[in-house]
Amino acid sequence: MEYFKLPMPQTREAKHKSSNNNISYGKLAAGSIMMNNRLLLLSLSFVTMLTCVGANVKSRKLLWGHDITTEEGQMLGRFELYEGEEPVNAVDAFVQNISSKIDLGNAIGFRNNLLDVVCKSDSITCSTRVPLVYRKIVNDEHGKNLGAIEVYENEEVIDAVVRFLRQSK
Repeated sequence: MEYFKLPMPQTREAKHKSSNNNISYGKLAAGSIMMNNRLLLLSLSFVTMLTCVGANVKSRKLLWGHDITTEEGQMLGRFELYEGEEPVNAVDAFVQNISSKIDLGNAIGFRNNLLDVVCKSDSITCSTRVPLVYRKIVNDEHGKNLGAIEVYENEEVIDAVVRFLRQSK
């Protein structure tokens, strides 16, 4: 079995910002726990991200963009946040994309660390820290839009349906 070290929460993890706007994340030498890598990847595979569905991202204003690298300088990708995007959803989609290519260790911890950095920017407003994992537009029999059922991370689908029904009364 493959195991990896899960970093401690953001407050104890070392972050470094270099002069070329790259952000890297350090590893903790002590205080880590071991976890089965396959279990984390399996749980992440059930998460479906929807960010800016049907929107032309390039036509909107870029609010935040940086190259994200490992502590060793390995390029993980470029994260860009555009006007109209919810930061947590964009960060979550970025982390899911790169975690399918390389082992991040604790992908949720990495997502939270990156979200902390993004939300510190003056031009960014972070209204939630829980990503949206599913969104379905609901129309009546005549095609009139009644709203959307939105399911957030770690939320039971029935709870989202009940919330939608209560809001649409």
